[in-house]
This record gives sequence, C-alpha cells and structure tokens, in this order.
Amino acid sequence: MAPTPKLSVTRRPGSYVYLCLEPSSAAPLLAHAQATVVEDEGLTIVISAEQARAAGLPIDGEFGWLTVEAQTSLLAVGITATLSAVLSEAGIACNVLAGNFHDHLLVPLDRAKEAARLLADLAD
Repeated sequence: MAPTPKLSVTRRPGSYVYLCLEPSSAAPLLAHAQATVVEDEGLTIVISAEQARAAGLPIDGEFGWLTVEAQTSLLAVGITATLSAVLSEAGIACNVLAGNFHDHLLVPLDRAKEAARLLADLAD
C-alpha cells in the first residue's frame, strides 16, 4: 500500500442518508444536499437523516460522515485504498466521496466512532 500522508479525521455532526430520486422530484431537497451524484438510474443525494424524515422519505440506513484531512493531490495513488483497507479489516462498510480538498467517508452510524479512531491511528 502507498504510504499515507499526515492526516486527521473529523466527524460531521448528525447522521446522513442516501436517496435516489428522479431529478424532477429532487428539486426541493437539493438545497439540503451535502453531495449529489448523477447516475442513469436517477439522482443520488446525501442529506441529513433529519431532513429526510421531515420530508417523509424512507431511510434504508444511516451513516456517520467522516472527513479525512490530508495533504494530498487529486492524482495521489493509493490513499483511498489505504483508508478503505483499514476499515475493511475491521469489517466496517465505507462509501467514499472525494472532493477537491478532502476525502469523505460515510460509514454505518453505529460504527462511526470506531472508524474515526481507526483512521486517526494512521496518523501516529
């Protein structure tokens, strides 16, 4: 695996859900979207579980949002693999969203604290 650069992990408050909607029906929720992905099957949005409940939408799973702050390039090789391998070894599912400045990991809510600790251990 590639060496992991100095990193820190922070957790966003709250819990988050994935929803897949028709783009036309997603419009009212887009202002609350924390992330979006356009796919052939529909528009995937990530919003807070609280906002999904307020909109009366079904929730299949709740996730904790971890932000990995590391000084890397968008062209760096192996960072995502290293992070996901650590979580995989602990049996923690992980969905990765890569932004321009940080990687964001959505992990099962009940394992978010453990996942943050495991990733923080990489910094040592």
